[in-house]
Amino acid sequence: PQGTTAAYTVNGRPDFELTARMNERPRLRIVNGGARTPIGLRIANHDVRGRAIDSQPAEPCMARDGQLVLPPGSRID
Repeated sequence: PQGTTAAYTVNGRPDFELTARMNERPRLRIVNGGARTPIGLRIANHDVRGRAIDSQPAEPCMARDGQLVLPPGSRID
């Protein structure tokens, strides 16, 4: 609606930091909880691979330049 500002959070927080050891492969589930707005995000300086889309197994694929786009109501692992 007009006059509102979108707020993006991770587990209810406006920031997110993850520490991992060398050669460790953390698995993240990214969810777009919005009903109308697609979101785009970029995970810099890391190889990002999609393993599942909307909880359905998918062929592992590299995200181009670490960029992901999630349609409304979707999720990616």
